[in-house]
Amino acid sequence: MEPIYAVKSTYDEDMFYHQVVASKPRMMPKEGDGKKIKFQLPDFGLKDTLMALLVGAAVYMAFGQLEQSTRILQAVLCGLVAAVVLRRMNDKNQALQLLESSGLKGDRCTMNFYEDTFTMERPGIITEYQYEGIAWIKETSKYYMVFWNKSLAIPVEKAGFYRGKKETFGSFLEKRCNKVIEKVRNV
Repeated sequence: MEPIYAVKSTYDEDMFYHQVVASKPRMMPKEGDGKKIKFQLPDFGLKDTLMALLVGAAVYMAFGQLEQSTRILQAVLCGLVAAVVLRRMNDKNQALQLLESSGLKGDRCTMNFYEDTFTMERPGIITEYQYEGIAWIKETSKYYMVFWNKSLAIPVEKAGFYRGKKETFGSFLEKRCNKVIEKVRNV
C-alpha cells in the first residue's frame, strides 16, 4: 500500500532544538474558565532569573549620571534581554545534549503516513503508530512535532516531503488524530 504522505528527515541539532522549544508550555494567551484570557509567563529558570537580575543591577549602577527612572527602565530592559538570550542559549544546549545522547546525529529516517497508521523507518527498525495514540501536535517554522507523550516527540520535517503536499499535511493530521495543531512562535 502506498503512503498518502512520505517524509525524509535527518537527525540534527536543529531538529532537536525545535523539539525542545515545542515541548515547552504555551506562552500565548489561552481561554480561561470565563470570558477572560489568561496569560502564561515564560518559565525562566532560577539561573536565568539571577543572571537577569545581575545584568540589570550592573546596568543600573553603570549609568549613575542619568535620572532614576531612566536607569530603572534601562536596567529592567537589559535584564529582560539577558533572560531571553540565556533562555535561547539554554534551549540550544539542551538540544545539543539530546542529540548527543540519542546517538542519532546524522542518521536518516523516513515517515510514511497512511489512512489509519503511520510508520517511522530507520535502518533496521520500523515502528508503527496509531493516530489515536497521539497526545498533541505542535507546528514550528520547520517541523510538525507529533507528541506521543511528554518524553516522545516525532519530528516531521516540512522540507522533507517527497509524497503528498506539505501544505495539506496539517489538516490531514488534524482529521486523523482529532487534534488541533498548536503553532509555536519564535522558532
